[in-house]
Amino acid sequence: MTNHDGLAWLLVAALRAPILLLDHEPSTQKPCSRCGRALPLESYSREARANDGRRADCRVCARLARRGLSAGESVESAVAGRESGGFLS
Repeated sequence: MTNHDGLAWLLVAALRAPILLLDHEPSTQKPCSRCGRALPLESYSREARANDGRRADCRVCARLARRGLSAGESVESAVAGRESGGFLS
């Protein structure tokens, strides 16, 4: 059996596999791993290694983590600062 025969068998096996159809639309929001808020996917930076292509923590929490701050109180103050045009925007 040559390598080409193996590839042909794999292709035939793949074509016989059942095709799964999604009965729901992909999610447009996900919870942040740090603050727990459900945010739109645009609020997360891209991450090629992640299953959904986005980081686990939102951009605000990632920015706070880079600055050495923790989630919780600081997230609320950062969100309030962003809404008022503060330094985190």
